[in-house]
Amino acid sequence: MSYKLLERAVILAKVEGAYGVDPVPVATDAIVVGLPDLSINGEKVERNATSATFSPFAHRIGIKDLEISFPVDIRGLGSAYGAAALPEISPLLRACSFGEVVDATPSSENVVYSPVSDAIESCTIYFYEDGILYKALGCRGDVEFTMESGKMAVANFTFQALYTKPADDALITPTYDDISVLPPIVFSGGLTIGAYSPIVSRLMLKMGNAMAKRLDVNNANGFREIIINDREPAGALDPEMDDLATKDFFQEWEDGTAQALAMQVGSVQYNKFDFACPKTVIDSLAMAEREKMRTLDLPLVLTRNTGDDELVLTFD
Repeated sequence: MSYKLLERAVILAKVEGAYGVDPVPVATDAIVVGLPDLSINGEKVERNATSATFSPFAHRIGIKDLEISFPVDIRGLGSAYGAAALPEISPLLRACSFGEVVDATPSSENVVYSPVSDAIESCTIYFYEDGILYKALGCRGDVEFTMESGKMAVANFTFQALYTKPADDALITPTYDDISVLPPIVFSGGLTIGAYSPIVSRLMLKMGNAMAKRLDVNNANGFREIIINDREPAGALDPEMDDLATKDFFQEWEDGTAQALAMQVGSVQYNKFDFACPKTVIDSLAMAEREKMRTLDLPLVLTRNTGDDELVLTFD
């Protein structure tokens, strides 16, 4: 009898050409991730039948799906971007309702990820875990970005997918993007909200995608696809308290003041990325402390400027 080690694991991800159709990820589609968390969900359909005894009848398993989540330390490609030279997390972002635009202008190449509200792509994820292969087809999901001072920026992904029964399969040897390109540390981020540069220890931004199933009696899983049918983009800051004459978060909360928020992680071309939120609004206020200094906990709502632009991520 063999045993399975959690950390002997590989994640491959590839965008699907058609929903739920396996594009067959290969070794070069590998992504460096933290420890994945997998759950297989099935609707327990009970038989609430009368009987001469209290003994229950056996249940059945109805609609089945799969959920997989994992963190990724965000890094650039380390070389010029292009149509076939994309950030490591490209397929994951696209399955989280981001559109992808590549600018291949020589010496200033970049890739911009902005929200989309239709034609949302999906991806297939292969999760190899020490001799077992879990295939997650039709993945769509959500992502939360965390930037903490002195640490690497992290994208925490959660996907829902069609259920496929796992199978024995040898652990693949991954071919990662250049591993000498290390994720940049969150230093000198130039974080601003409005025209103000707060002193914060952490910034969080998330898409807040809402997912649902398209039920279908003609489908083997009982539903046709996972869809993203709404989103509530949000964020959070923990600024030190300043003189109100300098920055009055209280008045801005009362007034519902919309302010641009921006931050950069990294400083080396092709291994740096920028977050831009054109109109953030303070959702609520709470008093807090850090190292015996007064701080605020500020949940943020990320709102539109012209639409599909409330959270833009640029690799350049």
